[in-house]
Amino acid sequence: MSTRNLTPEQQAALREELLAAGVHLKDGILHGKKGKPVGSLHKPTGYKVHSVNNKAYYVHILVYLLEHGTIPEVIDHIDRNRTNNHPSNLRASTYGENALNKGKRVDNTSGTVGVSYHKRDNKWIAQLKRQNDPILHKPFATKKEAIAAIEEALQKWEADVKAGRIKPKKPKKKEPRMTTAKEILDYLNENGYTEKEGFIYNSNGKKLIRKTARRYTLVLKGKDYYVSHLVYLIHHGRLPRKGYVIDHINNNELDNRIENLREATLSENQYNRKLSRNNTSGVKGLSLFPNKKDPINYRAKLVRDRKPYQEYFPLTDEGREDAIKWLQETRKRLHGEHANDG
Repeated sequence: MSTRNLTPEQQAALREELLAAGVHLKDGILHGKKGKPVGSLHKPTGYKVHSVNNKAYYVHILVYLLEHGTIPEVIDHIDRNRTNNHPSNLRASTYGENALNKGKRVDNTSGTVGVSYHKRDNKWIAQLKRQNDPILHKPFATKKEAIAAIEEALQKWEADVKAGRIKPKKPKKKEPRMTTAKEILDYLNENGYTEKEGFIYNSNGKKLIRKTARRYTLVLKGKDYYVSHLVYLIHHGRLPRKGYVIDHINNNELDNRIENLREATLSENQYNRKLSRNNTSGVKGLSLFPNKKDPINYRAKLVRDRKPYQEYFPLTDEGREDAIKWLQETRKRLHGEHANDG
């Protein structure tokens, strides 16, 4: 839905696209090809949206573009009603000016934006932020004093903005995220990233290590990627197929050497898991049945494709050995190269 950073030529092309699709204004209301008002509420933002050629746009932006032929830096709803998109209610604005026109929160009980009551200290707090910078935060004995302080600070800030002493801040531009394996691989190659022994190095030959939980990760364009995935991508030219994951053969998720990585299904990856920390028998797949307090047998249990395979053995040393032997043989038969005895 973003139309930021569109050039005048792109804005003109979008306007022509709207007109060609039959989108037009009638009595200040956006209408579609069939002559009916269009626009549905986008609940997360409170704005109305409309799709044109399978692309969603905010209605107020389309209205302003059709009415004036351009898209300003910010469009401000004068009455603060985000669903009132009549041209008379829309004005070009800056980020700073738009911030001045925000209404009070729905949970506000003082009736004034920025004024709240602090019960513990029995004080009225006046706090005001503009462009993410605090310009007032002060306690007062009465609500009237707090409101007066807010109004005075706001007037001073508005005067500074109009006089150019304060320049509205623009939000930082975020780099577009990479969505395909080719984009990631091209980015790595273009920026001189290389791989050696399971580690990623930058163009200066510096090893890039960032440990998150049990794995190494690398941040590219603001997004975390597992180093194991990047190593696999560099060597195979693709990421795991849908429904598959990267399996660490030796079960060490910090060992990202290509010879230790293989593509596996989620089930196969589970087969290769080590002994759980919650295991009390010391053997993967072995437990006391029916419970630890009053056991009758040893139960040896495995799962393949959600189907359980289990056998019961006497509660003796010999029975335990037989259960372990059964687990090893059956695991090898069911789980193949992904079998892991823990």
